[in-house]
Amino acid sequence: EAPPVCLLLCVVAAGAMPTVPWRVACPPRCVCQIRPWYTPRSAYREAATVDCNDLFITSVPPELPEGTQTLLLQSNNIARLEQGELGYLRNLSELDLSQNSFSDIWDFGLRNMPQLLSLHLEENQLSELPDGSFPGLGNLQELYLNHNRLRRIAPRAFAGLGSLLRLHLNSNLLRTLDSRWFQMLPSLEILMVGGNKVDAFQHLPALHRQTVESLPNLQEISIHGNPLRCDCVIRWVNSTRPRVRFIEPQSTLCAEPPDLQRRHIRDVPFQEMTEQCLPLISARSIPARLEAEVGDNVALHCRALAEPEPEIYWVTPAGVKLLPFGDDGKFKVHSEGTLEIRGIAAREAGLYTCVAHNLLGADTRGVRVCRDPRGVCFLPGKGAWLGQPGLKSSSYSLGRPPLYPAPGFPWN
Repeated sequence: EAPPVCLLLCVVAAGAMPTVPWRVACPPRCVCQIRPWYTPRSAYREAATVDCNDLFITSVPPELPEGTQTLLLQSNNIARLEQGELGYLRNLSELDLSQNSFSDIWDFGLRNMPQLLSLHLEENQLSELPDGSFPGLGNLQELYLNHNRLRRIAPRAFAGLGSLLRLHLNSNLLRTLDSRWFQMLPSLEILMVGGNKVDAFQHLPALHRQTVESLPNLQEISIHGNPLRCDCVIRWVNSTRPRVRFIEPQSTLCAEPPDLQRRHIRDVPFQEMTEQCLPLISARSIPARLEAEVGDNVALHCRALAEPEPEIYWVTPAGVKLLPFGDDGKFKVHSEGTLEIRGIAAREAGLYTCVAHNLLGADTRGVRVCRDPRGVCFLPGKGAWLGQPGLKSSSYSLGRPPLYPAPGFPWN
């Protein structure tokens, strides 16, 4: 995919350049040709291409030509690449593994390929990206992760991708953008994060100024399809000198406040957006009650929107204030607001209160660990459950503690 400004020219030019056979030992049913290719910066090249698209194969063909520069494996049934399986392709610049059956980022086996510039992983079944998901890809310039099932991306998932220019995360299940992702991406110019909504309270509602300012080279962004909170949180969009171009602005609409609903974000005068606002914790971002067993590991996810960005802390049923980054082995509060309780005990049942505050004020919301509908809070032994049977909430999790905080309501 080329930048929009040159898309038409690139398509016309590519169509005018004939492909020629690449006379090598080509894998069965694949096509080997010298084809036109444009670098991520739209420079024209001719690339030795192995095209194995649409073959319904379950593994990469063995003994690919060593001079391969572009390898196309789109629309197959591949679910795993062994570590180093493609390491002998020293000239590989573009790899397309889109529309396959990968469900775990470690199944790609793509470590230590410094020559790779473009990587297509879209339309697979990825659900999370842990820290250090792309080791040894230091020269990668394009990364396509759109149309997966991504819910969680760790703060350092993109570590080592300092040359990345284009990042496509659109059409996933993300509920938050973490500015820590972009500390790893100083060269990023194009960010696509549109179409990540799941239901009404899982929309991506805001894009903080600090997130954009952490990307000094950002030129274009797509957040369409996400009903936005058009107040202080996103006021920077309509400032006098916006440097970032919105892709598909006609689909970038306000959802809040009510008097601005359905208006295009660019049509809202700068003066109508307040400069600062109080923290607001979503009414549905924390359940009123939760169920747990003695010994469970519990994660409570509290998210708030405000400008300036709010700080979050928790208060336990015993009145103990738990601050971010504190970890006493039992309780841990992450910077974005997640409270981890390790091995919850009966005496730790009760009301846990999330407090989001900035210089203007604070908002609070609590979750009560209760079994009895009359409000008597206690935890039974193993095998008995608390709260409402079958309660499903995206705002807490039970079982093993996550490797990193689960995403929650706002953009960080």
